[in-house]
Parts: sequence; C-alpha cells; structure tokens
Amino acid sequence: MPGQTSTVALPSPALDIMPLRAEVWAREVAMHGGTADTVLARCRVTSDVVDMPARVEGSRWSARVPLAEGTNSVAVTCHDDAGREHRSATARLHGMLRQSRLGPERPTIGPAARDAVVYGVIPPLYGAPPLRAVREALPELAELGVDILWLSPTFENAPRDYGYAVTDYLRVRPDYGTHDDLTELVASAHRHDMRIVLDFVPNHTSIHHRYFQEARDMGRASHYWSFYLRDPDGAPTHYFDWSHLPNLDYRNAEVARWMTEAGRRWLEDTGIDGYRIDVAWAIQDRSPSFFDAFRREIRAIDPRALLFAEASARDPYWLEHGFDAAYDWTDTPGEWSWNAVFHPADGIPDRLDAAVRASPSSTMRFLENNDTGTRFLTKHGVGMTRVASAALLTLPGIPALFTGQERGAEYEPYARETPLDREDLHQLRDHYRALIAVRRALPALRSDEYARLELTERDDRVLAFRRGSGAAPGETAIVALRFDSTTARARVRLPEALKVIRNWKDTFSGQTLTASDGVLSVELASWGARVLVPMPKAGAAQAARKSPRD
Repeated sequence: MPGQTSTVALPSPALDIMPLRAEVWAREVAMHGGTADTVLARCRVTSDVVDMPARVEGSRWSARVPLAEGTNSVAVTCHDDAGREHRSATARLHGMLRQSRLGPERPTIGPAARDAVVYGVIPPLYGAPPLRAVREALPELAELGVDILWLSPTFENAPRDYGYAVTDYLRVRPDYGTHDDLTELVASAHRHDMRIVLDFVPNHTSIHHRYFQEARDMGRASHYWSFYLRDPDGAPTHYFDWSHLPNLDYRNAEVARWMTEAGRRWLEDTGIDGYRIDVAWAIQDRSPSFFDAFRREIRAIDPRALLFAEASARDPYWLEHGFDAAYDWTDTPGEWSWNAVFHPADGIPDRLDAAVRASPSSTMRFLENNDTGTRFLTKHGVGMTRVASAALLTLPGIPALFTGQERGAEYEPYARETPLDREDLHQLRDHYRALIAVRRALPALRSDEYARLELTERDDRVLAFRRGSGAAPGETAIVALRFDSTTARARVRLPEALKVIRNWKDTFSGQTLTASDGVLSVELASWGARVLVPMPKAGAAQAARKSPRD
C-alpha cells in the first residue's frame, strides 16, 4: 500500500569495498504474464534515486524504505576511494522482504549432479576473448555429452595468474571478458541444457588485494588487519609455498559475510548454477561451521545450486553438510587416489578396485585436472588413456573431464596461455562421446552399486565388475576392462542373482554373448572395454512387442 514501510537489511559495503557514501533506491516493477521461458518482468521507474538514511549494526546496514503501489526493488550502491560504484544484490519488496532476481523462476536444467558429467574449462585455451570463445564452443561440448561446465577462476586477479590470486570478488577478470560476456555464456549454456559452475576462492586473497595492501601499510590501525589469519607475531599465514595467498580469518564474522555475499552475488546477477570451492578443506579445518551458513544462503537462491568441494570425498563432512561431491583424494589434501594406480600394469585391477571402494559414490573422479600437471596421455600413452577413460565413465562417481582431454591435448595447465589445437590427434573424441552416451543411457552406470567380479583364472590386467542390480532394462550391467596392449579372453563368474541370465548384449558392438554354467566368456581387445547388459528372454521380448489390441 502507498506509504507502507519495510525494514530491509543489506550487506555492509565494508565487506568488499571502501565506502564513502551509500544510496538506497526504490523502483516499482509492473509484472506481465508470459510463459516460463520468457522474461516476466519489466521495470518502470517511478522515482528518482534518493538518499535515504541507513543504520549500521555490526556488519550490516538497515534502512526503512517507503513502499509504493506494486512491487518495489531495493538495492544499495556505494562508491570506493577510486570513485567506482558497487551495488548490492537486488531485493524485491511487496509488503515483506523476498530475496529474488527479477524475472522468471529458474528453469530445471540438466540432470542431478550424481547423473552428470563435469567438464573443466580454461577459457583462454579456447581463444580470445576467452568467455566469448567458450560460448562459441558450447555446441561442440553439448554434442560431446557433458552436463556441467566448471570454469577456471573468473574473478579479477593478480596479473598473469591462473586465477587463484583474487583481487576483486565482484568483478570479472578483464582478460576473460566482461560481466555481460559471463551472463551471456551462462544463458547460452542453459539453452544447451548445460550448467555453469564457477571456481570460487574463499580461503585466501592475493597479496595484491586492496584489503591486504591496506593492512600491510597501516598495520593494526587498518580495519582489514583482522581479515587475515596471523601467527603469534602478526605475520599472515598461508599454506604450502603460497606466500602470495594469505589466508582469510573466518573467526571474523565480517569475513564470512563478505564471502557469502560474494557467492550470492554471482548466482543472483548472472544465473550461474553453483560453485567448485577452492581449498575447501582448509576452511573446514579452520571454521567448520562456515559452509552450513554458506550453503543455506546459496540454496535459498537456487535450491539446485551445485556445490563441489576441493577436499577428500572420504571425509563424510561434505555429504553431511549438503555438498554434491568432493574430490577423489586420499586422506592427504591434494593426493589423487588414482595417482599410483596405472603403473606398473600388473596389479592395476586390485589397486583401482581398492581406490574405488575407499570413497563414496558422490566422489568427483578424474584422470586429470588443473592440479595433476603433465596430462594423463603424456604419462601413460594412448592405449592406457582409452581404457582408463572407460573406467572413469563406468565406475561409481561423478566423472570429470578437463579442457582438451577428449582430444588428447598435451599441456601444463598452469603454464599454457595460448589456445589449444582443436585437432583430434588420437581419435579419442568419438571414444569419449560413446562412453558418455552409454553412461547416460544406462542407469546402472550412475547407481551407487558396485561389486568386483571374479575371473575363473586370475589376470592381473583385467578388471570385471557389476554395476546396479535392478530388473528393469539398463539397471544392471557388467563391465570388463583390459589394461594391456594384448588381447585376452576373460571368463567372468556371474553372481547367483545373474546366473539366470544367459544372453548379454555388448552396448558398443551389439554382439550377443552367452553365459554357460554361470560363467560369461568375454573377448577383450588390447586396451579394450566392454559394457554388457542382459538381453530379455525371447518370450518376454515377444510379449513386449505385442500390441495392447492383440
């Protein structure tokens, strides 16, 4: 009603800017009908921007805002020492506060995280300007079959840095493009039924961040001195050899609010679909309660928002605190559990089976990413890459590919700055595409169920396993993998529940294999992979083909 007021709490600008003044503004929004895939909101300005008093309470501002007829949109703008304007996320008011972005409800895009295939993207390796180049590559990535694109850090950062030395959490790094470029990339990805995840870096800032520089120059007199975790002598702390990446101190509530508001901002302003949280294990160690509050606020904006932790999935903390997945690490941060699996060749099945059983199915599995250095193909060759990728896409977990992996690209992620050659040098793209298609087609390969199967004669270079156990088509599968350059015949002992199934179909070749006396004989090519599914009995198949009118 005209003249009605509402109290709106907005984040203190001290969280990411050095404010000189602030303004609160209100606009009336006229709503129009439309379908779910059209814009529903149009803005009509009914008043000029006016100064309004705001009260500071700890790390938050509050102000009483007069509401006009209709829906009101309220935000805070602040100006820093350089004269740059910063605006808070918009809140829509109609008698009560409701946090929302203007426009339609978020559509349901892509499969659930557990059913997805993740693809890590280093934008400059696609061309220039990077964000636009990635947008141009979306049809090719969609055709490959991936569902979630994880972008390397897109925030403003120190010069010539990969992206983890953040200098401004609310700005797109200019060497990647503009805010509009990112928004358009997200919208285009959604049209291709893919989701976008940003690499969020809340553990530390760059030493070039203005907060750190002020604290360095002013010492304890700086408001930002307490933003950084310090040793007893007052020196900023850091992990490993990351002296240029000082740790943030989450005992300071203002730091937690700052990072949470930054996380909220990108979901609200660009429509991204979630985050991969860099060095999540370190924040958990120092401030285990932070991620509960962060998750609640992120999922209040988008209940399907994705959260991937750079931490070991063997730690139950991540699932218990609402994350979709964590990394396929051992209990040591950064130690990939498959790192020692593929050499020597003898014993690969045992080592791989042990690594899989050590972590839950909500594990993000990979052959390579930004931290694995030399590419898997360079270390192990094309043949091993083919069978290892088959393992990646048929074993339990959320498979994650990385830039150029499907083309056999060989490079060092932290050293490469120029676009990759787009040629498929080793004919791997169709191989990956077929594996992803089979994974998508068979619920068994996306299930939690996994059991290694025995061979009648031990072979240290063959792994056979069962996925799923359902009776419906696609809910049970047997996978056999050959980790060697020679062919082999593997005689797989079927478990009791599967001995009643005589005929099995190879999902790649269409060939039918027949079991005898509870043993399935499987011919394996060099570096070969076979995914077998039960064939229906003849009577059942005929019944299924009958018309209801017969």
